[in-house]
Amino acid sequence: MAGEKLSDLIKPAFTAKGRKYIFKSVIADEQTQTVIVELIESYPSPSTREVYRTSQISVREVKDGKIYRTRHYMGSRLSFEPLSSEEVEVVLNQ
Repeated sequence: MAGEKLSDLIKPAFTAKGRKYIFKSVIADEQTQTVIVELIESYPSPSTREVYRTSQISVREVKDGKIYRTRHYMGSRLSFEPLSSEEVEVVLNQ
């Protein structure tokens, strides 16, 4: 898997209709079988179709080669703000 593009590796794993993900960084600890992902999730409002973006940290624990526990951390109030890509980038780069 080393050297493969992250997008090529995760495409078969899941799809979410109307949602897009920008992966900023991925860190894996082989000893603890933990993967930490920094990402931006974009999703349209079902009623207004306005696009919302939220930055997240996802902690995933792996067991027997499969994700068995995942936790997501984000500013939950930001999930309801229609932030532009540029606004999210400013927050991530502070």
